[in-house]
Amino acid sequence: MNKYLKENHFEKWKYINHIGSIGPLTVNSFTWIPFIFSEDDLDDRIVEDIKKQIRKNFIFSTISFFLMPILSLMFM
Repeated sequence: MNKYLKENHFEKWKYINHIGSIGPLTVNSFTWIPFIFSEDDLDDRIVEDIKKQIRKNFIFSTISFFLMPILSLMFM
């Protein structure tokens, strides 16, 4: 996603990856996560598909992260 945005939507990539006075270096989670869950797909079908996949993975990972300790305690 990051590479695709940099190549095709440079201004949005710059906004998402901008960190204070340092500039666009790496992923800034404070702007990246809201962008992933926003409706803004930049009128690009590829961005829309990538965002859907990232949302699915993010939700699955979050649920797994919180569910695993509970299940571990239940089945010990």
